[in-house]
Amino acid sequence: SVSNAPDPRVDWFVNDVPGGNATVGTISTAGFYTAPAARPSPANVTVKAVSVADSSRSATATVTIAPPAPATGGGGGGGGGRVDLTLLLALGLGVLARRPRHRP
Repeated sequence: SVSNAPDPRVDWFVNDVPGGNATVGTISTAGFYTAPAARPSPANVTVKAVSVADSSRSATATVTIAPPAPATGGGGGGGGGRVDLTLLLALGLGVLARRPRHRP
């Protein structure tokens, strides 16, 4: 959310795609980024939050998607990891303020 704005919501983009997609990963309205099942090429994606109230206020973060860890034993490996980017963007540019919330 954006501090001191009449509308605290933000719109999220991954590589300029609203909400992302299966190729570059997706981001929820709460700011949780989920990597794609297959590592994209290049492996870096840009996540951007844009203020709904003032589109000139935005913050970006670059996410590097690592190759999946090798599977050991009966466990599987793979993409699809989820990361909360709201705090990262807030610390990096000071534009966003994180609201406390519980992870599912």
